[in-house]
Amino acid sequence: MAQTNLGEMYEKGKGVPQYYMIAVTWYRKAADQGNARAQTNLGKMYEESNGVEQDYAIAMSLVMAQGCRVGRRDRSAAIWGTPDVLPT
Repeated sequence: MAQTNLGEMYEKGKGVPQYYMIAVTWYRKAADQGNARAQTNLGKMYEESNGVEQDYAIAMSLVMAQGCRVGRRDRSAAIWGTPDVLPT
């Protein structure tokens, strides 16, 4: 979680200079450990070409990989970073 937080700080420039390549590095470390939020954030970096070359295939594979590991109730939040909106 700390690695993901660092990635977000560098992506947004909060408390540190905005630096997408460093954000990608931190997101990748956390994503490799199975952190769903980091996988989503890294996928968005690939989608938007922030700090990496744009690659929709990698972006989708990151989002799908973490989305498959969570239960139905958490899937919305894990994929889209939003509160659960699925019915119970």
